[in-house]
Amino acid sequence: MNKYFSGINWKYGFGELLLIFLGITAALYFNNWNEARQRAKLERETLLEIHNGVSADLADIEGNIEGYTFRQTGYEFVVEHLEQQLPPSEAFLDTIRFLRGFTYFISNSGPFETLKSRGLELISNKEIRLAIAAYYDQNHEWLKVNETKHHEFYKNEVIPMYLRYFEVSNRFKPYNYQELLNDKEAHQILNWAINDMAYLIQEYRKLSRIARELLKAIEEEVGTL
Repeated sequence: MNKYFSGINWKYGFGELLLIFLGITAALYFNNWNEARQRAKLERETLLEIHNGVSADLADIEGNIEGYTFRQTGYEFVVEHLEQQLPPSEAFLDTIRFLRGFTYFISNSGPFETLKSRGLELISNKEIRLAIAAYYDQNHEWLKVNETKHHEFYKNEVIPMYLRYFEVSNRFKPYNYQELLNDKEAHQILNWAINDMAYLIQEYRKLSRIARELLKAIEEEVGTL
């Protein structure tokens, strides 16, 4: 047996084992490095998709703030006109005509749905991951709930009032203007709509601020990937 072992080149054998070990280690390291690189690439792409979605949201948000502000100003003009017992001027009828319709928030949530399908843990920065989830699952939903309530109020209260007192045409000619002047409930409906819109403008501005902060955070994070 000693003669058998004495015939083995231990130095060569250990060298072979070391080369095998180093080869396996290098292969594992490269595989892990490549996976990390691919994950970072996917994370960066996902963050850019989120950034594009939030940017589109922001454009819609700013447009809706303008829309609600325009309607709020119009309703205030109408209420003041009625409370001062003024006759139905051209400006009054034009304002009534332009107060029709809704403003809707169009949520660009597709990129967030994509992120959820890939797994939220793909976003390595915990603060940004939580901010993205809160932006879509909380801030978006809160605005949508309140906007839906406003639309229901408009449909159930404002439209019936319009139909009761105005001819539905391009000019919205009043049926019984004197009765409208004395209808305090109609005035209250309009005032309620004004307060509703003021609250929605406030919530839209809050969402605008949150969206801008999220965009800045994403831009900074993308620069590190």
